[in-house]
Amino acid sequence: MAGRRAYLGTVAAGVTAGLAGCGRSLRSNRVPGGVRFVNGRATAVSVVVRALLQGEGGEGGPTPTPLGDTATVEGRFTIPAQSTRVNGSFFPNPGTYAVEARVDGSVATGRITLYRTLGGGLGADTVTVRTPASGGVSVSVSDVD
Repeated sequence: MAGRRAYLGTVAAGVTAGLAGCGRSLRSNRVPGGVRFVNGRATAVSVVVRALLQGEGGEGGPTPTPLGDTATVEGRFTIPAQSTRVNGSFFPNPGTYAVEARVDGSVATGRITLYRTLGGGLGADTVTVRTPASGGVSVSVSDVD
């Protein structure tokens, strides 16, 4: 009887973790806690991504605006023409980040909240930076496993 209870407890814990999005193999999002770049242009682009930690544990600040001179983390990425690239380890810690992307003088902002997961990652959300063929830049955040 005790063996059966232990088995059922283990199965229940596994199902709960999978449904909560903590099982990496069950995720449809393969870049959790990272940045995905989608370049729709016929030429390569250089994208500067900056993020400012606004709070920990889901606390958020005001609607993101361009970050000025402050940033918790930043990087410059060259994305080849008509391609998609990922950086899976852009954000260093859990928390709420204001995110800014700059391309050719265009600026877009967004916000992402990342939580520590059972597997040691930073949640399931991903920032997507798009550079459409028509020019400009956009920032969106996935929040669906």
